[in-house]
Amino acid sequence: MIGKYLLSAILGYAIGCFSSAYFLSKTIKKSDIRKYGSGNAGTTNMLRTYGFGIALATLLLDMLKGILAFVAGYVIGGESCALIGGLLAVIGHIWPAYLGFKGGKGIATTLGIIFAVNTLAGFLLLILGVIIVIVSQYVSVASLTIVILFPIICLITQPGNTMLFFVSLIIAFIGIFTHRKNIQRLKMGTENKVNLIAKLKK
Repeated sequence: MIGKYLLSAILGYAIGCFSSAYFLSKTIKKSDIRKYGSGNAGTTNMLRTYGFGIALATLLLDMLKGILAFVAGYVIGGESCALIGGLLAVIGHIWPAYLGFKGGKGIATTLGIIFAVNTLAGFLLLILGVIIVIVSQYVSVASLTIVILFPIICLITQPGNTMLFFVSLIIAFIGIFTHRKNIQRLKMGTENKVNLIAKLKK
C-alpha cells in the first residue's frame, strides 16, 4: 500500500505543478503573470492583471487539477490515495518545482478537491465565495472562508472519516499560511479590493 500512496503523491504533485496561470499568461498574453501584481500565479492575480475571461479559465483549470489528482489517486488505491493525491496537488500548485517553487495560493485546486469529495458542498462554497467577493470585494476573505469551512463540512457530513478530516485540516492550514500576508493587510485595512462586477462589465 505504501507504493500506492507514493505513486498517488508523486502523480498528485505532478498534476498540481502544472500552473494554469503561467501557461495561459505565456501562451495568450506572451508574458509571465508572476511579474505583475502580487506575483502569484493564480486566479486573483490573473483577474487583476488580464481580466475576467482568462481568470475564469485559470480558475476552472486549477479546479480541474484538484479533481484529476483526486480521481487518479482513487483509481490507484481508493479514497485514502485520492486524498493524498489531492493534498499533493495543492502543494504542487503552491510550490511547483519547475517554476522555482513559486505558484499560486492553492484555493482553486482546493475547490476542485472539495467538488470531488462532495459536489454539492463544492457548488455551495463556490457560490458563497463569489457572493463574498461581490459584497466585500476581498478575494482573500472568500478564499479563507472556503478553506476554513472545508474541514468543518467534512466533520459534519462524514464524522467517522478521520483521514478526510485530517487532510482537509492540513489543506485549511496551508490555505491560511499562504494568505498570512493578506490576513495582516486585512487587519491593517490595506488589503487590495477587486470589483468583480466592474471586471465582468469589461
